[in-house]
Amino acid sequence: MDIGKLPTDSLYKFQAVGGLLLCALCLVLSVQLVISQNKISSTLNVDVGIYNAANDPFEGRNDFSDEELPIVVELNKTRAALLARNENAMDSKEWTIWSLFVLSGTFFSSILFSFEAFSKWQKRIQVHQDSILRLEGLKAKVEADKLETSSKDS
Repeated sequence: MDIGKLPTDSLYKFQAVGGLLLCALCLVLSVQLVISQNKISSTLNVDVGIYNAANDPFEGRNDFSDEELPIVVELNKTRAALLARNENAMDSKEWTIWSLFVLSGTFFSSILFSFEAFSKWQKRIQVHQDSILRLEGLKAKVEADKLETSSKDS
């Protein structure tokens, strides 16, 4: 296949549209990442609030009755689980920040990618298409003038 005969018009359009679609994909993924991270954080905050409210009567005490002891043991298990979830949330937040950084780079690269394709298409293809259309318009006008003069002669 001869590379010089490739349909560059279609290639430039494909590159431009592909870049725009990549921009849109980056925006959608960024929004989804932020929503997901916010959901994790808000759920954790609610659970910590519930834990704090349940732990308030036992805060600072070391002597527990037989009825309170199972509650305190369960609260300590809940505290350990909340600390583990907090650690996971911090890891998730760090991953989200790096992902947003990569998506931002991809977004701006795809904007440049699309801009380059649109400018190449405008400079290399559209100029020729415009001149062809202009010549066809002149040809149609000349033919219309010939028909008009021939109809006047008859």
